[in-house]
Amino acid sequence: MQKGIAVVHYDCKGIKVLPECSPGGSYGFARIPYATEERIIEENDDLSATIPIAAASIGAEISRGLKLRLKHAFVGRKGGRVEN
Repeated sequence: MQKGIAVVHYDCKGIKVLPECSPGGSYGFARIPYATEERIIEENDDLSATIPIAAASIGAEISRGLKLRLKHAFVGRKGGRVEN
């Protein structure tokens, strides 16, 4: 992605970056109005859907009744623009 727009192949077996394909273009950052969102996670299914990488380490705590408060802020969006 540091060299330009990433092109990938996706099927039921997974996703693979195709480094030989280069459509041209670049990634950029666009500011958006500041907004926050808060979510309270009380079940393992919610944890797995929201923070899959943390499910293994925090899942046991959630099972014992721990509630996880997740609050994050949106300040912008990163996206790509392909040049023809």
